[in-house]
Amino acid sequence: MYAAYWQKNRLDLYRLTAAGVAKVGGGAVADLKPIKGFGKKLLIVGSANSLHLRKRYPAISDKDIAKAIGNEIAELFPIPIPSFHFKIQEKAKMYTLVDIWAWDGAEAERIKAAFPFTHIVPEELAYAAARPEIILYGTDEVAQVAAYGDGKFLGSSSFVNSLTLDELALFKRSLGRYADEVKTLRIFGAHGSDLAPPDLEVIREWPGGEYPFCLDHISRIDLGEFRLQREYFSSALDVALKVAVGISLAYAFSLYLSMRNYDALLNQLDQKLAALSKQSGASAKIGRQEDYSATLSELEKKLKTGARPLDVMELFAEKLPAGSFLSRLTINEKNVEAYISSKEPLDVLKALGGAKGVKSAKLKRALVRDAKTGAYNFQVESVYE
Repeated sequence: MYAAYWQKNRLDLYRLTAAGVAKVGGGAVADLKPIKGFGKKLLIVGSANSLHLRKRYPAISDKDIAKAIGNEIAELFPIPIPSFHFKIQEKAKMYTLVDIWAWDGAEAERIKAAFPFTHIVPEELAYAAARPEIILYGTDEVAQVAAYGDGKFLGSSSFVNSLTLDELALFKRSLGRYADEVKTLRIFGAHGSDLAPPDLEVIREWPGGEYPFCLDHISRIDLGEFRLQREYFSSALDVALKVAVGISLAYAFSLYLSMRNYDALLNQLDQKLAALSKQSGASAKIGRQEDYSATLSELEKKLKTGARPLDVMELFAEKLPAGSFLSRLTINEKNVEAYISSKEPLDVLKALGGAKGVKSAKLKRALVRDAKTGAYNFQVESVYE
């Protein structure tokens, strides 16, 4: 098995065997010779190259959480083309806490040309512990501290230069209910030589060689969850370009159709106005002429600005995912409120929000789950262009 440790501005390559860890190359990505061969190839995203946050989501399925993160990942992290991995930290009756890691997806694709990785692992997840403990590792410039327990990741933080006792105490308090359970500080390498916390047992470990400590512990974790998934880790750059081109073409085409529809509607109105004017001219000879100009102006305005009920119903029939039901529909000019029942509420929002002619679509109230059917009842408010 091969592993690549992705640091800032370089990639270090290692071979992992029963005999130990051996470095087989390293340097700038553009200068590396491609690694060939079969078997697992792990790309470990160093802490310096990834961003992490913990976010609360509703008590929905892991599949829906993945979709929700995918929809908002660009807003969560200041990365132009982000790739991500998430892990459930805690599940409660009303919410789910999720840890999310993100990194530069475009750079990861460039790495793949030299190192065709089969798994991608954030460095904080390349370690695991059965009992709660804090670990300290890093470089001379940045001290990395992380906590683990019950087989899961509890939290992490970075500190400039060395870690002080006050900073360690602050990090421990941030662990919440796990803080009192942490009894061990495990230090990798020469960091924290002067650290002697009174409430923690200090254990020092030294790597078997000059390589990241996590390579000695990678066998503790289940690599299955880090295997590349086509839907998450296809070429980020190619996908972004294809999506951008597709959106541009679709938008241009929709504009073209809209202009044609408006032109046809205005031509019909002109013909009707001409006919009405002709009739009113004839009736003027017979009797007093009624003034319909205000009514016609209002009619023309409504036709131009309001959402047409037939078009709205056709859109819902076409876009709603299979197994979704529309129970009520209210149309007020450009504003449309729909009462929907579906097991995939995020798919419904995504489908309606991306539909032609829809400016925006959002939930108006909280989701209500039917215990018998497992479907969610909710109200979607959309604005049409």
